[in-house]
Amino acid sequence: MMFERQFNLKISATVRPDYRRKLKSGEYPLRLFIYKEPGQRKSYPINICVTKKEWEKMSAKPMSSVGREKKVVIIEILAKSNDVIRELGDEFTFDIFEYKLFGKRPTKYDPADVFATYKAKIRNLEKNEQIGTAKAYLCSMRSLQKFRTKLTFYDLTVPFLKKYIKFMEKGKCGKTTIGINLRHLRAIVNIAKNNGIIDAVDYPFGKVYQNKIAIPTARNYKKALTVKEVRALQQYEPLPNEAWGRDMWLLSFYCNGMNMVDIFNLKWGQIKGDFVYFTREKTKNTAKEVRPVEVFLIQQAKEIIERWAVEGRRNKEKYVFGVFDEFMTVKERNKVNGFALKTVNNTMKKIGDILEFKAKVTSMVARHTWATIMMRKKVPALYISKGLGHTSISTTEKYLADFDQDQKKEIGALVSSIITDDNLETEIDSDVWDYGPHKTPKE
Repeated sequence: MMFERQFNLKISATVRPDYRRKLKSGEYPLRLFIYKEPGQRKSYPINICVTKKEWEKMSAKPMSSVGREKKVVIIEILAKSNDVIRELGDEFTFDIFEYKLFGKRPTKYDPADVFATYKAKIRNLEKNEQIGTAKAYLCSMRSLQKFRTKLTFYDLTVPFLKKYIKFMEKGKCGKTTIGINLRHLRAIVNIAKNNGIIDAVDYPFGKVYQNKIAIPTARNYKKALTVKEVRALQQYEPLPNEAWGRDMWLLSFYCNGMNMVDIFNLKWGQIKGDFVYFTREKTKNTAKEVRPVEVFLIQQAKEIIERWAVEGRRNKEKYVFGVFDEFMTVKERNKVNGFALKTVNNTMKKIGDILEFKAKVTSMVARHTWATIMMRKKVPALYISKGLGHTSISTTEKYLADFDQDQKKEIGALVSSIITDDNLETEIDSDVWDYGPHKTPKE
């Protein structure tokens, strides 16, 4: 059809007569139809009427001169629809489309409704299988709903947010929780701002000196284990119900601080000789450029894999440890991951208490311990960044920023191999930065 545009694979627009409504003049009203997969459709009047013959001539190819002025209006409407649809992208809803194209607020749903936008965002995240992030937005929304049951973006002023922060503080929320809730709320407000629902001048977040809301950040001092403490974990004889959790922690440490979910996701096809290759679950949907992380498997890591691998499942598409299986839904995987992670953390807390560690031992401590030891060995930050699977060196620098004074004093003291070398003062050859087949680029 001549007056039809398919803007992407999911949304298309067309203008055509509504032959169900014949006017006394013998004409039919034209309507703008928007189709959204799967099976969703809405139409809007555009205040143009045509006869059947006129429409046939207007929509014929090649174009005739009949209805030239009407054609111009139709083309303009389709062009504006195209712009709005492209602008909204994955955030497309019919309500916001109507608001942006016609400047009216639908009676059923107000696009300025904060919680409606929250729900749309959560649905989109769930659709993209970002279940953890969806849960985080849900928690943020529920926190805000406890403070105000009905809310529009026009209500989100600086004074309102200050009251909301005090409300969270009275509810015994820490700075970390407050910051998380506000960051998710800011993302929701950004959607409204991008959709033209609020102006930049009314945007409530920013610098304090601008009379805006600066999102509080909690100083998160990451605790790393010492070399001796890691060795104590290696030498610890676990009870049967402790062995799996201890070994998963050590495997994470041996594999560059590999995240637990990435260990649970590991399939046999990702293990090739002495190396394992994986894409971080945390960044696979957010990073602009996703590159697999390459990790050299030391002997101790191989032994853990062999010890806990599921027997008879060495097909390259099978999961190594059997935490997940190929039949699980995304929600089931997320639930099982949470249970397995809790098992590791509870086990390590118990062992850490027995061994009288000062730091609370969690799965993330394995990651920070590896990074800290590498830093103390004066390994270049770029190399550590690649080992951690960070998408930028700035992320690594932030990750490693929270050293205490004693750690800073010791930064020049290189730590020898905690696996094979009993002399903790032995230096590693500064000219050798092999971690597998690739050498770290010179800084």
